[in-house]
Amino acid sequence: MSSRSTLAPGDLADDLRDQLVDDARAELPPAFADAVAAEPQPFLQAILDYVPPRITTGRVVLLGDAAVVVRPHTAMGAAKAAGDALVLHDLLERLPLTAAIEQYGRERLEVGRSIAAYGLRLAESLPFFRAPA
Repeated sequence: MSSRSTLAPGDLADDLRDQLVDDARAELPPAFADAVAAEPQPFLQAILDYVPPRITTGRVVLLGDAAVVVRPHTAMGAAKAAGDALVLHDLLERLPLTAAIEQYGRERLEVGRSIAAYGLRLAESLPFFRAPA
């Protein structure tokens, strides 16, 4: 990850922290602004999605965040993982192993793509998640 997308605690100059707090007070809802002001050493961690080209290969199957990583604000991590497990279980009960794995890969990768797209739309709808122009 590049230095442009992360900032370790303590690496923000005091004048920039003051500007951050001022900007938070001007732009964010009060509870969020208070949270920003309460942090003595602000840090920055990039929020990234990762949707791989496939989530199965041979007899290897990825589930949950190991399969598709989506933004935390989708609040769907546990549901996605549970859905992956339930679908895989159902397919393994009904189909031969190879067919079950192939069907799982097709179905759940599409679900992962859909959740990642939802997270992006959600982020774009929130003014404090938009990247500066």
